[in-house]
Amino acid sequence: MAEMNQPLVSVVITTYNRGYCIANALNSVLSQTYRNFEVILIDDGSTDNTEQVVRELGDERILYHRLPQNSHISAASNIGLSMAKGELIARLDSDDRWLPGKLERQVAYLERHPEYGVCFTYADLTPALKEGENPPY
Repeated sequence: MAEMNQPLVSVVITTYNRGYCIANALNSVLSQTYRNFEVILIDDGSTDNTEQVVRELGDERILYHRLPQNSHISAASNIGLSMAKGELIARLDSDDRWLPGKLERQVAYLERHPEYGVCFTYADLTPALKEGENPPY
């Protein structure tokens, strides 16, 4: 698997004008029970406060890269993928969140089943929770 000091998982997030919710997405990654990851955030030319919100989080695991203009999700994703150092790639949309054990469960599954090259998890499509609310599960 990954070499010493190299993340096993590269989390690639693309964003455009999501300053209002990017902290929630990033915090859901940073609070994972699995810890051997890097976060590559490609800001696709946002014109809002996205960069400020990311910088205020102050986490060195977030590699923030801002594109000079909006190039759209496919181009931004390809840039993020080209920067990835991990053997495994995890994608997260900037308006989504992960439950804390997501990466741990997926990495464990892929390690037990090297014959598979991809896995995904349950998606909860209920409306977003309000600040301070807990999920119903």
